[in-house]
Amino acid sequence: MEEDAKKKLRRVRRIYVKFKARWSRGYSLIDDVFKFFQLAVLAGMGIELWNKYVSLFEIPMSVLPIFSAVLFPVILFIGYFDQEKVHLTQAEAEYSSSNLNPITGKIPKMEKDIKEIKKMLEIKI
Repeated sequence: MEEDAKKKLRRVRRIYVKFKARWSRGYSLIDDVFKFFQLAVLAGMGIELWNKYVSLFEIPMSVLPIFSAVLFPVILFIGYFDQEKVHLTQAEAEYSSSNLNPITGKIPKMEKDIKEIKKMLEIKI
């Protein structure tokens, strides 16, 4: 009886994990589209604030699609620049994996210890 309950629990867990993974993946893809629209809304609010309070010259709302179209490649360039030159996201991932997760933080030390043990074994053989 207990084995049957354990199997059911394992099956429910698997179903939940699959659901969670698929939900997260789908939500992430849709979230990217939402972020683009959110960016356009924020740009529109910026134009409205500029026209209402600064008033040096009026920016028509028809500029919004052009502004969004120009901002999109700028954001892509910043991502490319970070990926190729700055490596900020890589440093963030390394920090979080080594300092915030104690097990993965110990892996480089364990690799070093394994290499030392291999060297000692090679000398003795």
